[in-house]
Amino acid sequence: MDTREWTPSTSNVIKFVRKVNAEWDEQGGYFRPTDKEYPQDEEWMIQWLKADDFVEKACFDRTGMALKMHIQRVKNVASGKRLIIVLEGLAKIFANAKNARNRQHDAAVRGQSGENSRANKNDRWLELNPDDVENALIEMQLAHEMRIVQTSGSDDSAEWISILAADIASIPYKYSPY
Repeated sequence: MDTREWTPSTSNVIKFVRKVNAEWDEQGGYFRPTDKEYPQDEEWMIQWLKADDFVEKACFDRTGMALKMHIQRVKNVASGKRLIIVLEGLAKIFANAKNARNRQHDAAVRGQSGENSRANKNDRWLELNPDDVENALIEMQLAHEMRIVQTSGSDDSAEWISILAADIASIPYKYSPY
């Protein structure tokens, strides 16, 4: 394996190119060497996406077009390819939203009991509707046929990208016509 820089119009997209030096012979049932090694694009591509960026596009965009435009840009980059989205940090955002709602509730209860307490007015996670996020994820999976892998952080994302790269590399060897 080697790496090369690639600058797509959408950031954090990983494409895979196989160096082909042998092709499968259906009649003989084995790999036959080619005359010359050549590059061949793989069927799969990966996009690494931070959850706060995803949530911003899916839930906080007033026009409702940010996520659709992002999906279209990724599909244009990966024309004819199958996409895997590595979504990093969504569980943490859900936890932040739950904590913000709990703080707001606690402040309301304290306010009714006469204590001087107020919720943080600038807590943007109060506006997050988890159903909107789930609907956006479902749309990406069903309508746009994207696979989604949720990760907890950058280390987890790197590990998953490594696992997916190994799986993509082994696809031709897993095929069995028998």
